[in-house]
Order: sequence, then C-alpha cells, then structure tokens
Amino acid sequence: MAGPEDTLTFDPSRTPFTTPAPRFTYIRHPLVGNIKLNPDTKVVAPIPDVPYPNYPVRLPIELAEVDQPVIRTCSEPGPRNKGCDAAVNGGCPLIHKYGRGAGPFNMIVEKNGNVDSSPCFAVYCGITDAGRPTSQAHLLMDGWQILADRTTTEYVETKTENGLKTRRTVQMEVPDLPPFYELAKVGRFAEAKALPKKKGRPKKVADVGTGD
Repeated sequence: MAGPEDTLTFDPSRTPFTTPAPRFTYIRHPLVGNIKLNPDTKVVAPIPDVPYPNYPVRLPIELAEVDQPVIRTCSEPGPRNKGCDAAVNGGCPLIHKYGRGAGPFNMIVEKNGNVDSSPCFAVYCGITDAGRPTSQAHLLMDGWQILADRTTTEYVETKTENGLKTRRTVQMEVPDLPPFYELAKVGRFAEAKALPKKKGRPKKVADVGTGD
C-alpha cells in the first residue's frame, strides 16, 4: 500500500504536457554533504544509496518551513514531515519558543560535576502516546541538568615536554547555542563594549584669524 510520501513523486495521470517531470538541483551541506532538492517545491528528494542522517540537521529556513518527508529537520513529525523525534508530544520546548527550523542547537549540560555539550535532540526526548520515550538518548531523563550561565565546556590538556607531563584546564566555546544563552555569552561571543565618555570640560578651540 502506498504511503503519503509516494504521492510526492508518483502521479499516474502525469504527462510531459500536463505536469513536467520535476527538476532537481544539489546543495552542499557542511555536515551532510550533497542534498538533492526540488527548487520549485523546496522539498528534499532522496539520493539512491546515500541515506540522509537519522537525526535533524539545520537547513535554510525556507527549506525547514516546508514539510520534508525524507530528511529530518528541527520540527514536529507529521504524516508528510519526518521532523525530530524529540519533539513528539511537546518533548522539545525550543521549537515552541523559537519556531520551526531554528535549530538544532547545542546545549551545555552537567551531571555529578561533569560538564559537557550535546545536541538538543539528545538532551530532550519525545514521548509516544503510550508514554514511552521516542529515543534512547534523553540526557534530562538521565539526570543531567542544563547549564544556562556559561557558554564554555572544559577539558584537560596533557603535554609532555623534556620528560615532564603538564596538565592544564582549557576552556572551549560551544557553537550553535540557543538564543537564551545570549546573556551568558563571553569570550569571542561577547559584544564590544561602548567606549566610556571622557569626563571634564571640553577643550577650548582658539579662533584663528585669516590675517590681512
């Protein structure tokens, strides 16, 4: 039995004179690689033997706002939209706050003193109608907490020089954070501060005559 996705590519009444065959183009995605696209409908088409990732990817907003049946985006799943499983039954608050296609984002999380970063679809988790998680990745359900007061994670760097090992803690900025991290942005994310106004009386400028 044909599914809802088949109606996007199969029309038994189509002829080259009534409805021309769809034309496709390719766009390059930094993480996914080539994405096959119908430029008229903005719908991503499958590439034979090259599956798209089974996690949501960030697409240009004009593509993310369209139902995408073959590639996951930051949106709620539906009959014609693959979407993000973490959004099922309101599992992801970021989509409701920032809108469809705004993410996916990275999040900074902590558990038992361990600070790490993770994509939002591994932090949040959708719930099926039967009350079961939609995926095995659900950091919030596993006891992790979201840190919203920092934009960095830490890792220990070990170096060996002249036979001696040295260790130092390195701060690493996390990219693609949700907008609510704006107040905590530091380092290279920080906005330039306005220069302070000079105090005191303004300098007196002498009136120079032209002379005769």
